Amino acid sequence: MRTAASTSSKKLRTRSPEVVGEAVVAGRTWSQMVKLTNGSRLVLRPVKEQDLDALISFHERLSSESVHNRFFGSRPHLSLSEARAFVTIDERRRMAFVLVDGERLVAVGRYEGLEDRKSAEVAFVVADDFQRHGLATVLLRVLGEYARGEGCQRFVAQFLAGNTAMRSVFASSGLAPIFEQNQGVTDVELDLEAIDVAPRRDPWFCNKKEAHL
Repeated sequence: MRTAASTSSKKLRTRSPEVVGEAVVAGRTWSQMVKLTNGSRLVLRPVKEQDLDALISFHERLSSESVHNRFFGSRPHLSLSEARAFVTIDERRRMAFVLVDGERLVAVGRYEGLEDRKSAEVAFVVADDFQRHGLATVLLRVLGEYARGEGCQRFVAQFLAGNTAMRSVFASSGLAPIFEQNQGVTDVELDLEAIDVAPRRDPWFCNKKEAHL
């Protein structure tokens, strides 16, 4: 059954991060500082091939629940080929951003263009000790605007029906989400053309140097 999220859905505001700085995307020199309300500062930037080892370590530290929510099953280790695929992007149909705490990756978000060339599949995962800080929302929004700039019209994603936190991220995105549940898995479609009218609460939507999510 397909359902559209109510426009009155409660927004995720708990412990949301402050985003500081001006984003510039040009030849992967783009970076942005994200300041959490607990004072931690993270760097948001495109993934690099040099992130290979850090990405493998990031996956190793994920809890079994986080791995299950991301991959719908057990995957305690990433193979070298899988990790290489995750850090390889073309900056158009395949793009990924990471959030970094010092040398440690703490969140990864990516999209992969589909055959219709108008849609892309989006996915992200956040380290357990950095969850519930709004970082998934940060990744979804920067990926959405970047993909929109490359001509993508919609995102699609799948998540386990019991993953209420992920559903809340999509429901509060402002991207006219449509949900369809099937045998324990929920499909969601997001309208990237809605970015122009989405809530303008961060630099990627409001073009300001400082914003609060």
